[in-house]
Amino acid sequence: MSWSLEGLNVSAVYLDQFPISGTVALSRVQYGGQVCHTIILDTPLVVYGSLRDRVIIDHSQVNRVRDNNSVNQALQQLAEDNAQEIIDSDYHLMVQQLMAGQPEYIETEWD
Repeated sequence: MSWSLEGLNVSAVYLDQFPISGTVALSRVQYGGQVCHTIILDTPLVVYGSLRDRVIIDHSQVNRVRDNNSVNQALQQLAEDNAQEIIDSDYHLMVQQLMAGQPEYIETEWD
């Protein structure tokens, strides 16, 4: 894996006590050779009374890296799976019948 995580979603621990997750906006090499990342947080965080929407962490504090391409592929697959379930459902059949002007009679009991 490259040292640059720009554009990727990561999970990390900020200041060794605050679990965070967000998107890496900038990865850079600091003076002395250490790598750090500026992370735009998914959820703002209050640290010592200060609200933060982004933080800078050392590369060693990163716990997990999620590739956006694999996340997008998973979401697309989920959408395709759900679309097939909707097409196969009775609800979809009822909508098709209504659109064709042939509504199916549905008996409903009212209390």
